[in-house]
Amino acid sequence: MAVKPKATMAQNKLLVLYLLQQGEMELSELQIMRIFSELKVVGYFDLVECLFELTQNGHILKNTKPHGVAYRITPKGADIIAVLAEDIKLSLRNAIALYLKQNKPSLLKESQLTGEYLKLADNEYRVTLRVLQKSEIIFEINVIVYTKADAQSMVDHWPEHAVELYKDIVLKLGG
Repeated sequence: MAVKPKATMAQNKLLVLYLLQQGEMELSELQIMRIFSELKVVGYFDLVECLFELTQNGHILKNTKPHGVAYRITPKGADIIAVLAEDIKLSLRNAIALYLKQNKPSLLKESQLTGEYLKLADNEYRVTLRVLQKSEIIFEINVIVYTKADAQSMVDHWPEHAVELYKDIVLKLGG
């Protein structure tokens, strides 16, 4: 098994910091993995190692949530990328910038609309649907349903209906 040169790992860490800084939002682990996979720049195992080391060194903050793990850059990480951003190839910086420009609305929507369910008893599930703003819950619905299929369906359909439901409820209750 070949060992990756330190320069490559350092470059990968810079890419993670650059993505989080340019994204200007908390990104889930899955989102980061998807972005780097689509850009074909950092492999899965290298990315996992980078996220771990950046977290341990205080360059990024790991936020464990019910629906997964999310990361955001810390001031310490922002200081590093401010000094070393030019060490990232211009083509990679441009690729990240273009990806974010094209996908930021959907990335933001993914991180702001969460849904999950929990089995309470036989044939009883609690579904929790949330709207988040800067990691704060601004709207939450808890519903009990009686099949796993119904619970999963509600979670799956939440992103496409959340804005409409939120707007309707606020208008109806707010006047």
